[in-house]
Amino acid sequence: MAKKQGGNRVSRTVTIDSIRILNRLIPYRASESITARSDKLAIAVLQKFFGPEWIERHIAKSRKGFLRNDISTPETRETCRMRRVLLAEMLYNLQIVDGFASCIDELVGGQIESTYAALEIGRMLVTMATDKGMTFRFVKPSKTPRQIARKDYDLFIKFSDGVEVRGETKCKMEETKITLRTIESSMSQAKSQLPLRVPGIIFIKVPRRWIDDEVFAAKMRALADRFLARSPNIVALKYYISRIVRDEDALGETIGEIVAFDERTNPKHQFRKYRDRNWHMFPSTPSASPPQRMSYNGMPANWQRLFVRGTEL
Repeated sequence: MAKKQGGNRVSRTVTIDSIRILNRLIPYRASESITARSDKLAIAVLQKFFGPEWIERHIAKSRKGFLRNDISTPETRETCRMRRVLLAEMLYNLQIVDGFASCIDELVGGQIESTYAALEIGRMLVTMATDKGMTFRFVKPSKTPRQIARKDYDLFIKFSDGVEVRGETKCKMEETKITLRTIESSMSQAKSQLPLRVPGIIFIKVPRRWIDDEVFAAKMRALADRFLARSPNIVALKYYISRIVRDEDALGETIGEIVAFDERTNPKHQFRKYRDRNWHMFPSTPSASPPQRMSYNGMPANWQRLFVRGTEL
């Protein structure tokens, strides 16, 4: 399905063949890094989804936006490149998921970082969930002046044994000041969006530096446990981080991504038939530090990566 945006043809679906064609059109430079070339491909893919005006607004001419082209330091340069590559990758891989069009609509409307976080959870459910038979769909946000109470959540998740839950994602912006109040506010808002008679799960993305502060991280866990104790319809709350890391040594520059979870379960939820159920969804998280040399290919076969070295994908 396609539509017109600013006089340019924009596609709601992008095929792997079209991505390969885009990649071949990018001139090959032997000295160019993987992230630099992959970034060019990602921007071409994003333009195919959204059109050149969106690229100008959110990347080329953006000074403070989440996807901005910031080359002020090597770290910010690589972080911004990787965000764009990962967004293009998520859009390509998740376009087959029911409700995907709502994510496109949110991105078109400028809801970049929050939609990116919802797509990240989708990516993690596809690539990292321990229940390989789990399915999910994105839920279209309410567009009424007042949100429809208890029906304005992000995800409908179904485990392989048939158990259904509703999920809401919240994202604390990278520049957010570190306070427990901001996290508690996100928890309360998420709780108000989830139904009372169906198990709910809240995903909260927090900046990596919040986790680096061990004292504050312990306070976050205690806050989650207190919140769950007074939220009988919420069966689990999951903090997570997703951070781009850059390392430089004698072997050269390495860019990678750290993903870490802290899954908190509510032992006093109201759903008696699920009283003994384990609500953990992801593998136990190792220490949040990158391996000595990171690989872009650490994904299952059902996930197409958009990192490229040359003209062949």
